[in-house]
Amino acid sequence: MADREAEDTRRAEAHKIAEHLAGRAPSVGEVTVVAAAIAYLSHLAENEKAWPTRVEQREKLSRVAKLAAELSELLGEPLGILTARERGIETTADTTRAELLKIAGEFAAAANEIPKGRGRAGRVPNPAGDNTAQATARKAVELLAAIRGARPSAHSAAVHSVCDFLFKAAGGERSSWGSTLSGWRPHVGRALSLVTDRDIATVQARISTANFAKKSR
Repeated sequence: MADREAEDTRRAEAHKIAEHLAGRAPSVGEVTVVAAAIAYLSHLAENEKAWPTRVEQREKLSRVAKLAAELSELLGEPLGILTARERGIETTADTTRAELLKIAGEFAAAANEIPKGRGRAGRVPNPAGDNTAQATARKAVELLAAIRGARPSAHSAAVHSVCDFLFKAAGGERSSWGSTLSGWRPHVGRALSLVTDRDIATVQARISTANFAKKSR
């Protein structure tokens, strides 16, 4: 029941956004692709909340670096009198100590590379792809281009508002970068360089398929 209500709410949001995109009553296909975009962004936003914040990640990396350095120092201390059979441990300890020193340096460097401050929702960007804001801008560009027939400008208020509608519908985290519509400009600029004509044609094909399926019923 809850899933059904969530689906109905998503569909209603998709209809409103599709209507805003088209500037008229949207087709079934247009509502369908917007609903799919919201579903994708909602999943990404939910996963993003599990990512560590920049502060948490810096602290974790720094802690590992410190522990590795301490263990390396401990292994550098005399191991005491060993039997002939046990003396091979000293060689192992030396090798392990060198590896630990390397790990300590690498983790400390990684911690220092994480920008200070909250940044985008204060979380470390997903190494597997876009964060929710960047993905939202890509979806907005694809949808606008597919439905209106032309790519938007990075300075377009229309695409900024679409980004905002999609982001809110997906439950994305808000922070200072998105407090005004103009905060979407850098995200849209990046999206415009990434979205291909093929991406747009794929969205248009999905719209046509959904519309055809509706007429065939």
